[in-house]
Amino acid sequence: MSSVTASETKSKYPVAIFELLPKGSGSGFIREDTVRSTTPIEIIHPKNRVLINRSVVRQESKDGKGNKVYVNVPTRYIYGSQLIFEKEQKAEGLMPNPKVDRIEFKNGLLTVPKDGATVGLYEFLVNHAQNISNEGRAGLEHLEPIFKEIKPAENAQEVNINEFLMAEAVIYVKSLMSEKGNKGYIFAEERIDALCNLFNVQSETYEQKISSLLYYAKTNPKHFLVEAKKSEQIAVIEVQHALKLKVIVFEGNTAMYVNRQEKIKTFPGNLTDEKKINALANFFKSVDGAQSYEIFKTELSAAKEAALAQQ
Repeated sequence: MSSVTASETKSKYPVAIFELLPKGSGSGFIREDTVRSTTPIEIIHPKNRVLINRSVVRQESKDGKGNKVYVNVPTRYIYGSQLIFEKEQKAEGLMPNPKVDRIEFKNGLLTVPKDGATVGLYEFLVNHAQNISNEGRAGLEHLEPIFKEIKPAENAQEVNINEFLMAEAVIYVKSLMSEKGNKGYIFAEERIDALCNLFNVQSETYEQKISSLLYYAKTNPKHFLVEAKKSEQIAVIEVQHALKLKVIVFEGNTAMYVNRQEKIKTFPGNLTDEKKINALANFFKSVDGAQSYEIFKTELSAAKEAALAQQ
């Protein structure tokens, strides 16, 4: 858990949600949790896609005779820099670093606040030549659009339902933080990290993460609620199943593998059994717990197969 003062939660900044454009149906890949359902869901987006950190913007200029012309001006994303024009970056001596200048869509999504180290990424993507939502794409239509910006619903017939869903989504995000007297707020860090990983939120502080998740929840509340609840519930069910099959056990507040006596994670506080299960599930769905989660799923899968073989 981390805390922040009440005054620190008042900062406001725009947040953009970007989504890869689907390549169309016929991929042949079905989402694993819907394989045996009556309505299987086809996977349209790749799990991970990296976008090249270079683009162009169309700008007005003058030719040698003073006539108005339009030229393509190179842009580039460099992590931590608010500058996106290559010419300005070079003038400041800024050099790209492929290890950190990485623009990655996860499951077709990327959420970017215009704040801190991601200001440049926000500007770069909003003005990207292959962002179909970019109004400055005129003259660049020959470049295939790759992604779009998701914006709040504007269909008047859906306003009421959307308002209710939005209210529920906001309450859901509010559950990720609690007041710490008059000294600010405490954040449920692992749950927040898990959701940021799910919706590919690129933020640094927990205040930024909450603001970005809140913006996402308001922009697309139905999708947010369905995916957030499902993600958390699946991990909880898996942990419960692992306990039943004696794959893992809780020794105090420490989750252990039974056969290997190997520690998975220790949680602070005086937790009930239910809270221990939820805490471990949230850890597995977080960025820091991703590798542990893969090992856990392998162990659980082996235990399931062993149990079936004995029937």
